[in-house]
Amino acid sequence: MSAGGGRDTEVAAGKHVIARQSHLVTFKGCDPTALAASQPASFLSSEPFTLEDGTSWQVVLYPGGTQTDSLWVPGGKNNSFMGSTYSRRGRTAVYLRYLPEATQEEEGVDCCFTLCILGRQTSGPRFDVAFDCGMRFCGENFADSSSGMANDWGAHVLPQERIGDFVDEEGVLSVMVNITNFGRVQLSQGDESNGGLVKKVGSLLMLYATAGASDGFRRRNGIFWEWPEDVRKSLRCGQVFVPSLGIGRADWRRRRDELFLKGVYPGLEYRIMGMEDAEDGTMIFSASSSKNPILKVRPIYAVRKDLDRSWPVRVSMGEIPVAVTQAMYNTATLIIVTMASLGLLMSGLIAREAISLYKIPSRSMEPTIMAGDLLVVEKVKPLLLTAEDDGDQMTARLGVPLKRNEIILFSPPEELERIVRSNGGRLRGGDLFVKRVAGLPHESFKVSGDGRVLLDGKSSESLLAERKNLCEPDKRTGEATSSRILPKEGVIPDKSLLVLGDCKAVSVDSRVWGPLDASKVKGRPLLRLWPPERFGMIE
Repeated sequence: MSAGGGRDTEVAAGKHVIARQSHLVTFKGCDPTALAASQPASFLSSEPFTLEDGTSWQVVLYPGGTQTDSLWVPGGKNNSFMGSTYSRRGRTAVYLRYLPEATQEEEGVDCCFTLCILGRQTSGPRFDVAFDCGMRFCGENFADSSSGMANDWGAHVLPQERIGDFVDEEGVLSVMVNITNFGRVQLSQGDESNGGLVKKVGSLLMLYATAGASDGFRRRNGIFWEWPEDVRKSLRCGQVFVPSLGIGRADWRRRRDELFLKGVYPGLEYRIMGMEDAEDGTMIFSASSSKNPILKVRPIYAVRKDLDRSWPVRVSMGEIPVAVTQAMYNTATLIIVTMASLGLLMSGLIAREAISLYKIPSRSMEPTIMAGDLLVVEKVKPLLLTAEDDGDQMTARLGVPLKRNEIILFSPPEELERIVRSNGGRLRGGDLFVKRVAGLPHESFKVSGDGRVLLDGKSSESLLAERKNLCEPDKRTGEATSSRILPKEGVIPDKSLLVLGDCKAVSVDSRVWGPLDASKVKGRPLLRLWPPERFGMIE
């Protein structure tokens, strides 16, 4: 292929423009039929050409489109770059490639460019197709398209089957290249070792989340750690940014609606295709060159049909409340997802430690709690009991008392375990018993042979809100229970409770095995879940 044509160099004043230059590239010997049948990734390269500003370039034509991974989706298909023509399949692409000399490898060139494939239609109206964009061109080692740096850049501009309309009778396909050079910049690789532990952990999480993607893909798509901040004044052509409404703004709804009308949707990633000064319309490369730059932007991937526009759209910098880079947006997303995940995990752990479900196996608390009832049990507060006796209650460290008359669940003391085993039963490590608190530390108690209990000389029934024997005795279990009750009296020790069942005729409780050490208390029932007809709070 050959390159030729005239050069029109203009040194422009102001706005830091170094030169505006044009160059005509021709691809000779083109067969329209062969081009229309070309496979993806096959390409034609022009001869290198050097402009008067000393920069060297090349135009690359992909008749069947490229196969680059511009957007990686785990387990899915790759998507592409161009607006309403995001699909690369079956489309012809044209790219501008920068050819730095060995001494220019660590320099970048800030350029706005247009690639125009000249129309050669033999019927109907004649038209050209063009793509224009801004980019900081650099060597391949520094390429990072999310930051607006690339070694080559272009777009898929026309259907492959129409490529014959751009080849003349002599088999020549022509591309006009217009380049506006804003000058060279010195480049340096970022130091990924800096940033502390948070950055290192965040970077590792990003690597894990994109396992299977190449380092080049991560660099091009901003998948690295960068702490979020407003970057509106440092934006430049070619860079990807994410508009945001900011945090805590009173006018966020109005701002959102205004941006939506322009096709700038907060949270969506946009590439800056070009910039101009709002005052005089002069082309600029960086937002820092104007007090109120106008941005020409387009999403980096396809949007829903109802959100689609004729891209790029124009928006002034002042209309965007906050802008972050693609890497900053990815970092913020990672932070939010991580915090939300940790919150859910912690909530689950707290819920696991704070509540549990318990099915009642016996009749000892009937009719308050029936055998087979499924209860929601609070576990935290009883575990926080202190040794302090507060008169009519024991106080938990959280200020919530464990009162007389309250129902508790507890691990069996040794004497109760012995009774269960002697009766042929077996206990598992997590088995709990349920009773009602009757006596508190330092109270005197007296148990008579018929099962009645006095606390400081008062009957337990009078202290427990007139709760007498609330169930009819089962002949077998009732006789077994009464045979174990022996007359006894004493003082309830420190850090201990005297507990009784509501169904005293069948309850094996403190009348049989004595006071309960408060450290055995594991929970208290809050809610009955089952059966449905008895659903409700436990009293």
